[in-house]
Amino acid sequence: MKHSMTPGLMIVGGVCIVILTVWGWRMSGAAIAMIPALICVVIFYNVRSYRKISSARNAVIKNEERYRDIFDRLPVGIFRSSAAGYFVDVNTTLAEMLGYSSREDLLTSVRDAAMDIYANPAERQHLLEALQLSNEKIQREIVFKRKDGNTFSVMVTASADKNSAGDVTYLEGAVEDISEWKKTEETLRRLAAAVEQSGEIILITGASGTIQYVNQAFEKITGYSRKEAIGKNPRILKSGEHDRDFYTTLWRTISSGKTWKGRIINRRKDGSLFTEDATISPVCDVSGRVVNYVAAKRDVTRELALEAQYRQAQKMEAIGRLTGGVAHDFNNLLQAINGYMDLAVMDLPPESRPRKFLEKSAKVGQRAANLVQQLLLFSRRQAMQPKILNLNTVVSDMLKILERIIGEHIRIDWLPDKEAGIVNADSGMLDQVLMNLCVNARDAMPDGGVLTIKTQTVQMDTEFCTAHAWARPGGFALISVSDTGCGMDTKTLDHIFEPFFTTKEEGKGTGLGLATSYGIVQQHNGMIDVDTVSGKGTTFKVYLPLCDQESEAVGASTEKPAAGGSETLLLAEDDDDVRHLTRAILEQAGYNVLTAKDGQEAIALFEHHRDETDALLLDIVMPGLGGHEVLTRIHAACPDMPALFLSGYSESSVHADLVRQKKADIIQKPYTPNVLLRGVRKILDA
Repeated sequence: MKHSMTPGLMIVGGVCIVILTVWGWRMSGAAIAMIPALICVVIFYNVRSYRKISSARNAVIKNEERYRDIFDRLPVGIFRSSAAGYFVDVNTTLAEMLGYSSREDLLTSVRDAAMDIYANPAERQHLLEALQLSNEKIQREIVFKRKDGNTFSVMVTASADKNSAGDVTYLEGAVEDISEWKKTEETLRRLAAAVEQSGEIILITGASGTIQYVNQAFEKITGYSRKEAIGKNPRILKSGEHDRDFYTTLWRTISSGKTWKGRIINRRKDGSLFTEDATISPVCDVSGRVVNYVAAKRDVTRELALEAQYRQAQKMEAIGRLTGGVAHDFNNLLQAINGYMDLAVMDLPPESRPRKFLEKSAKVGQRAANLVQQLLLFSRRQAMQPKILNLNTVVSDMLKILERIIGEHIRIDWLPDKEAGIVNADSGMLDQVLMNLCVNARDAMPDGGVLTIKTQTVQMDTEFCTAHAWARPGGFALISVSDTGCGMDTKTLDHIFEPFFTTKEEGKGTGLGLATSYGIVQQHNGMIDVDTVSGKGTTFKVYLPLCDQESEAVGASTEKPAAGGSETLLLAEDDDDVRHLTRAILEQAGYNVLTAKDGQEAIALFEHHRDETDALLLDIVMPGLGGHEVLTRIHAACPDMPALFLSGYSESSVHADLVRQKKADIIQKPYTPNVLLRGVRKILDA
């Protein structure tokens, strides 16, 4: 409105000047007449100057408003404060960042706002001191406090304005909220730590397959350091166990943008093989172009080994049950065959031709019985007579026999540990284990070599047991038998403890040596392990539980001559042939025999003849009630009744409950007449 009136004022002013000039000229002369004109000119120029000044002031106001708007709308907080740190001015962004509705709200609500916004007041003092000492901008990460009390992280970039004397006149700077960035940084840090510390291999390559990143698990599992791997191709792990098509399919899958999953056998830096379950995925940019490949791989070598060991243990257990059942039934047949031949031999003259044939048949029968005994040992159903033994003594007593059997072409190194443990074991069975292992080692060294026998005490920890399915924690006495022979391949190793499995020529081995050793060790609650390399030798390790008792002397007991008697014996046997044979042997020796075909009949027979019965002869396994149950019931009425078990095999529970409590003895089928008669006489005379 002012600007639109200015031209009118100029016209009116001009007319006034003309009128005044003419009037002054006529009234006072020329000089006086010029004064009004000059006044009007001055007014005219002042008006013109005012117009220019007003226009400039309006422009300044508009610029100030525009800059204030920009100042308030900046995405970062802006502040100016006194040298002491008190806010003089702030923008709206900083006010809102601190939880205030406006800059005025921030400046008026808190008298000393600069102090109240610091979560840690000491940070404010440190910042002020740094600004006073520096002539440059300073950047600090600080924790601020909002109006509601919540804290957040900011990045402060500030500088100090100083006068010529170097004194700070004011401070100014910018504040950037970095709390979200900090959260993202923390997430990325945790992600990086998780990837780096993961137990699985994480490997990242470029689009061409060049390794760009590997984590710690890669270094630990493969043996290659990060420096050695980066820049190389994953082919450094190639094992040669996969054909070309395997890798072609893998590469075709991931290069087409798809994920590949599968199992890979790779090779470590030291040359050993390991198996991985791998997932390899492509990483694409926004245009869909593959820029990286990420592989996550888990080492399953140990798991596969444990699975194989578990399957082997299950298989051996199943074979043992089958073998034990067959051996038990076969034992009854051999008992009848061999027993009747023994009785027939007794009734024939020494020089008769039939007697010689029967004696040869008896020898063959005994060989069959020995074969059954080995099967029973394998199946852990052979009777044990444990004693407290020192392993060094057991091995030392066997050395001379071993030297004769092994031969002069093989050197035997005996390395006893002075601290070798004490075990509770059957010395005869341990001798058989040692013999079997040494003979097996001899056969592996036909051209000579070194056989090393070593004893020691070991402790198995949790880590070792985790890696070996057959192991359990605790202290064990260890006997190891090592040879420098031909070793075994993996296929052979998978079957060595199976009965009748052998790599020897026909007629040179039954395939029961290692199977028998396995059964004996299992029956002793021990463990057996094998380390072998084809062409470089084999080591068998037998672990037996330690015992803290003093060892007993080991030696062969003197057998007493068989004798008969006139006592009355109650015989319970479900096999008709064995029952008739046993009765004939006993009656021939002078005994009176009462026979029962099962457990129920044995109890009924005992109730009718309790006063005249002197001892019990019981088969362990019978239909209905077994020998154990029969003895338990009879002992309830007659605790001192002697008993002798006749067993095709004996369970460990029978030994624990009966033998160790000295309530019964056991003789193993097939038994000879002398063995039976000595057993009967032993319980009667006890």
